[in-house]
Amino acid sequence: MGLNWIHEMHIAAPQISIIVPTRRRPAKLANLLKCLATQSLTGNAVFETLIGIDGLDDPESVAVSQDARDLHGLTLHTWAFAQEGIAAIKNRLIEHAAGEILLFVNDDVRPAPDFIEQHRNAHSHLLEKGRRAMVLGYSPWLVPEDGAESQFDRLLAQTSMVFFYDRMMAHADDRDRDWGFRHAWNLNLSVPADAVRAVGGFQESLCECCYEDIELGYRLSIRESLPVLFRPGARADHDHRYTPAGYLEREQRLGRSAAVFAETCPECAQTVFGLNLLSDEHLAYCKQYVENESRREPEMLPVFTGLASRPADTWSGDEWIPLAYTQHLPLKRLAFRRGLLEAVEKRA
Repeated sequence: MGLNWIHEMHIAAPQISIIVPTRRRPAKLANLLKCLATQSLTGNAVFETLIGIDGLDDPESVAVSQDARDLHGLTLHTWAFAQEGIAAIKNRLIEHAAGEILLFVNDDVRPAPDFIEQHRNAHSHLLEKGRRAMVLGYSPWLVPEDGAESQFDRLLAQTSMVFFYDRMMAHADDRDRDWGFRHAWNLNLSVPADAVRAVGGFQESLCECCYEDIELGYRLSIRESLPVLFRPGARADHDHRYTPAGYLEREQRLGRSAAVFAETCPECAQTVFGLNLLSDEHLAYCKQYVENESRREPEMLPVFTGLASRPADTWSGDEWIPLAYTQHLPLKRLAFRRGLLEAVEKRA
């Protein structure tokens, strides 16, 4: 299992267990724990926080956890494990979770004061109607605290470059809409604990921060008939500022991880992508795409990266955003397909 630091208070069994995987981001973790320490809960609501550190070489995160226990009085359980990847870490934490609801969060979110109460109430209201679900909260990108929002920040915040909150907020009043397992993002998602255990937890072959959450969502939707319901009131802002280069690196990592995803979870991957990513036909198409678009890359890339150097209000209004989104798609697809081909060639 790994080294174990457990900080406990003797209280009633918690209703919600917050699952936090982390690795070498102690400042982000500290901000998260400060937000959890100021939660406004009603009635007899209680919660516990379980932190899983991915690697034994991260004493700073251990110290942050201990400080949070001492300063804020949180019911906090912290383990440092040998480095296994995010899916394995979450599985280890689930083994120890006592809550009826598991609330998965990233270590870089900043929950609003009523965050836990919103998730708790969502499940309570569903149970009153004899229903259960995966409850997705709202995690918009945190506006840069220095106020220097760039055009790239604005583009990321108002489009579906990473998440699809822009589309979801447009239909936020449709509370019964099932958004599907592709939206089961673990940066802000609560799920009945027994359902997660019933399907066997996370697929540990998906060790990077890619696909392990929606793959679990897929099995929960198929085997437990759980929809994904959006509750924007459960807000936890996402403190992760991308650069254009970092964004494209993420796409390339997604491509590399997709090779493992398609190999170990072929049914889910086929549903997500609508094809067999590893077929000879598709790989040949990817090679041709990379060859063709690489010629255009020197022309496209400066336009895309230049968005980070201009203030968000350089141009009046936001009419430029749909065009900029469309223009960046060839670079996004190029990065993903490069990553996929790299992984296939390496595994071969």
